[in-house]
Amino acid sequence: MENNRTILRIDFDYSHTVKEQSFWKRLWSSILSYVFFKKFNMKQPNLFTSKSGYLNCETIKIYNSELLSSKNPMCLDLIDNDKNIKMFIQQSKELLESTMIVLVNPNSKIIKC
Repeated sequence: MENNRTILRIDFDYSHTVKEQSFWKRLWSSILSYVFFKKFNMKQPNLFTSKSGYLNCETIKIYNSELLSSKNPMCLDLIDNDKNIKMFIQQSKELLESTMIVLVNPNSKIIKC
């Protein structure tokens, strides 16, 4: 078992959904983070909701109520060994196309994908 940990950080809007799913999946589990949690068994997935921030040089979004704005930034950190992270990236290329991802490996430089 490899003890080397790699972190994959995925930033996206709260409303970012997965396309081309059945009606019931779109209705109940189409939010991108839920799909990542269900589809892949990572050692440590963490989902963070930003209190304020922006993506892609848009105006700042500030979270100040019980309801999230559809443009509120979300951050999903996936922590696992290098092999599993690379396999995740390969298997979910289509889902990752419209997100911003950063790969961090303790033995390498920060790589922006």
